[in-house]
Amino acid sequence: MSNIVKLVVKNVKRVSAVEVDANGKPMVVIAGENEQGKSSVIDSIAMALGGERLCPEEPIRIGEDEATIEVTLDDYIVKRRFTRKKSYLQVTSRDGVKATSPQKLLDGLVGRLSFDPLGYVSMDKHKRQETLRELIGIDFKQLDADRQKYYDIRTATNRDLSRVKAMIAPLDQDAPDERISIEELMTELEEIQQKNEARAGIFRKKISLESDIKTFDAQIKENIELVKALEERIANLQTQNTEMSGKVLSKRGELDGVNSVYQGTPYLAAEPISDKIKQADELNKRFEHNALVKKLAAEAKEHQRKSEGMTEKIEAVDKEKKRTLRMAKYPIAKLALGAEGVAYKGLPFEQCSSAEQLRVSVAIGFAMNPLLKVILIRDGSLLDEKNLALISEMAKANGGQVWIERVGHGKEATVIIEDGSVAKRKEALNGKRES
Repeated sequence: MSNIVKLVVKNVKRVSAVEVDANGKPMVVIAGENEQGKSSVIDSIAMALGGERLCPEEPIRIGEDEATIEVTLDDYIVKRRFTRKKSYLQVTSRDGVKATSPQKLLDGLVGRLSFDPLGYVSMDKHKRQETLRELIGIDFKQLDADRQKYYDIRTATNRDLSRVKAMIAPLDQDAPDERISIEELMTELEEIQQKNEARAGIFRKKISLESDIKTFDAQIKENIELVKALEERIANLQTQNTEMSGKVLSKRGELDGVNSVYQGTPYLAAEPISDKIKQADELNKRFEHNALVKKLAAEAKEHQRKSEGMTEKIEAVDKEKKRTLRMAKYPIAKLALGAEGVAYKGLPFEQCSSAEQLRVSVAIGFAMNPLLKVILIRDGSLLDEKNLALISEMAKANGGQVWIERVGHGKEATVIIEDGSVAKRKEALNGKRES
């Protein structure tokens, strides 16, 4: 754990020459009027320790060719020199050993010097939430990506479910259970027509035989009458009569056979089959309607199952996030991170008092700089005496140090900057305090 012991800045931005003795001070206030170089002093700390990424494009004071920053820490002395062409960095231990990879050493020492507690207070709630999440080491990127994927799938599935439900109509209770085959009905009708045609042929044969029998019977009667009248022709006519009787018997036998077949071959009713054929198309439409309804119902059930599955996965992700947040180690007691943002003592951060917000922000700042416990505040004019006292108290409690830029010449000032240098009247003021 380390603090800044001394800061020496020359020709950096608005600064010409400033030296600040910060040894043992939990709070260092850089005061002065606007555009005198206060910000340049604070920025020089970030430039010296944070590396090229925190250095401006033009770090050298206008009119000068070179600028230097020297930061003495508890364990190291950091020197960064700027020329018009490049910058140079040197890190030396307090016993004189130079670091072979100075920026790498500082990167391991420095946390988030760019973090400003007052900036955290005014930060957008979602950005504030993300900053704290990053600090406590929680990365929800994969969980959030999974949740979004499940959410998108569920949305699309519910859209399909609504579409399918809109297509489902009630079942037709009078519809057949199976599709009616018109081809089979036509074959059945053809078979009935063939059988009926055969019966009609038999009937026609029966009528013909009955007519023949009547004719022969009439001839027999005529022959009998002729026998009585013409005895002389009895022998001849008797012979004819016998022949005729044989034919009648033959015809009667044939008729009996036809009758037997005719009586055993009834007509088949074709009308029911014809009616079925006429109704088949309508019945099949009703069957197909029911088949479609059942198919859509099965599809809706599958969409519902899939949607519920996505809901379960979303709930599992949310549960895992809550568990992770509950188990996290926060920089200050009663601080919490939820789905809606940062909360302190059970209240949303935005509803906390200014002192509570400041307390949380400073605690986060020290947590972000665990080795070099230095926090930089650039708009300290917003802080009243109570807030300054709170910051000083927290710095002492955390073994840290807070550097504050502040407009004015108040007694809280460590140094007052005028035209890029430490004002002499501040030195006189220090002398009065010491006496």
